[in-house]
Amino acid sequence: MFDNYIIVKLEGKKTKFHYAGQIGYDDNEQMIIYLKRDKLSFNFIFQNDQVSAFPADDIVRKLPNPLDHGGMAHLASHLSFPVN
Repeated sequence: MFDNYIIVKLEGKKTKFHYAGQIGYDDNEQMIIYLKRDKLSFNFIFQNDQVSAFPADDIVRKLPNPLDHGGMAHLASHLSFPVN
């Protein structure tokens, strides 16, 4: 079951990347579905249905529940978070 939204960090050889995603648990293992940021705004959409495992140490912060955009289906699929 996927419910909460988080920011996770992924470290490369020289840089760190931060990604937003929805966290869930599958057979007692933490899983995440990554979100893709819309290039023109700070809205996010589900990139695909690929689910990945990740270590708990990679969690940077829990995000608040996303704002409800309502309206047409393509707008309803966009998520934005009330964070500064």
